[in-house]
Amino acid sequence: MAPESSPSTSHFTEFTTQKDSFSYTGDVGTQLSAVKKICGVTEDPDLCVDSILPNLKGAVDPVNALQSEINTFVSIASKAIEQIKISMDDPSTSSTASECLQVCLEIYGSAHANLKQAQDAISSHDMDLLKSVLSGAITDLGTCDDAFAESGEELPLDNDLVATMHKLANNCMDISAVLLV
Repeated sequence: MAPESSPSTSHFTEFTTQKDSFSYTGDVGTQLSAVKKICGVTEDPDLCVDSILPNLKGAVDPVNALQSEINTFVSIASKAIEQIKISMDDPSTSSTASECLQVCLEIYGSAHANLKQAQDAISSHDMDLLKSVLSGAITDLGTCDDAFAESGEELPLDNDLVATMHKLANNCMDISAVLLV
C-alpha cells in the first residue's frame, strides 16, 4: 500500500525510498559509524549513539535510529513515572510537592502518550503529526520543571534522569528534522 502524498508524507516517502543509501547492515564498526553520522545532527551525539546502538533493530538509517531513540525515551519516561509515584506515596513529601508531582505525573503520562503517537506517526509516514507530538513531549517535560520551579520545591527525581529525558527529547526532534527536509 503506497503512502498518501501530502506535503509532509512526500518528504518522508522521498527519504525512505532513498534510505538504502543511508542503510548499513554490515559489521559493528560500520554500524557504529553510521549511527554516529545520524547522531551528528543531534544536540547530544554521545547520548544519541549510546541510546540507539543497544536498541537498534534492522538497518541503520534515520528512521530506525529515531524509532530506537523514541523507545529509549519511552523507557526513561516510564522510570520517571515510577519515581514520581514512589515520591507521591512517601509520607515525608510535602503537600506542595505532592501537588507538583501530580502535575508531573499527568504531564509525563502525556509525554509518554505523545511518544507512542510518534511511533505511530513514523509507521503511518505522518511527518506533521511526528513533529507535533515530539514538540508536545518537549513542552510536557518543561511543564513539570516549571511546576516545581514556581512552587519553590525541589523535583524529587534523579537529576540525571530528568536531564536525560530532556536530551532524548531534543535528540528525537533533531533526528526527525532529517526526515522533514
